[in-house]
Amino acid sequence: MNIKHRPARRSTFTGGKSLHSGLSLVELMIGMTLGLFIIGGVISVFVTNQQAARTTESLSRIQESSRIAFELLARDLREAGSNACSTSNRIVNVLNGPPAWSNWGAQSGILGYNTDAAFNTAFPAQATGTTTARHITNTDAITVMSSVGTGLIIDQPSPAAATFHVNKSTDGIVAAGDILMVCDYEITTIFQMTGPNAPNPTVVHNTGAEIPGNCTKGLGFPRDCSNPGNPHDFAPNAQIVRFQSATWYIGASGRNDTRGNPINSLFRMVNGGAPEEIAEGIDDMQITFLSAGNAAAGYVDAAAGTNWADVVAARVTLTLSGIETGTRTDNTNNSRLDRTTTQTVTLRTRTQ
Repeated sequence: MNIKHRPARRSTFTGGKSLHSGLSLVELMIGMTLGLFIIGGVISVFVTNQQAARTTESLSRIQESSRIAFELLARDLREAGSNACSTSNRIVNVLNGPPAWSNWGAQSGILGYNTDAAFNTAFPAQATGTTTARHITNTDAITVMSSVGTGLIIDQPSPAAATFHVNKSTDGIVAAGDILMVCDYEITTIFQMTGPNAPNPTVVHNTGAEIPGNCTKGLGFPRDCSNPGNPHDFAPNAQIVRFQSATWYIGASGRNDTRGNPINSLFRMVNGGAPEEIAEGIDDMQITFLSAGNAAAGYVDAAAGTNWADVVAARVTLTLSGIETGTRTDNTNNSRLDRTTTQTVTLRTRTQ
């Protein structure tokens, strides 16, 4: 048998290189290097976009806190010293003490606290410290007092019985324990409602165990804390409204930023009650005042000799920070964005 041998198949070469050969080591390294450049570029874009997003978010929160703080604080400031009858009325305060937050007569409805080291005005509403809601040292504070909301009309005053008969049910308007103001064309008196709780058309202002309570049931001028004290027969159509004393200050929020540093917030206390956090990320508040009797001096800090009855405007400067660290290129402020904003508020009751 004749066996024919086929010649072995040879590889086809193109340009001197086999079509079936793999990548060389040099080509593989070049490809990996190009891939690393592409991946590095993608990562760089991602990190840059992430940083921009964090910075934008932080700036947005600063702006939001600024708007909330100024809107609510300015609302209280504008109404400082107002009452339902007349700002020229003599003020009587029969609350026990009276508490510092209700001392309208001495403060004329407004009182600033300059707690900087140069003055160190006492701020009795809250002790300084780093625990939640404690006042942050070297930041200013302010207390403003006014009447708020709609009220009641007196039909039948009964000063000897410490009872006002009013034009409608007190349900949903005032209740026992509320701090109220009653006024006519002569005087305005701050007192605590002692009853009744039931929805009937009377307001009682007796002495008792309430806190702070009334030192007398006599609501007349001048204040007389004996009993029956100095009664005043409020004229028909005299008004009863809620009394509000709002204290604003910078306090510790009890929370930290993303690197564990404490965050401050703006707080508000009403009638000496529990502090309420209004806006976070507010590190400092500085307040200066313009007095009608000393306009040439411009806006000045609160001081012991300030005549609060002459104050016509307040200028509030807030320093705010975001809670995200690493949102700025340096290490200032724990690498957190910060902004300083100022607003001037005119007291409406002093421009009439």
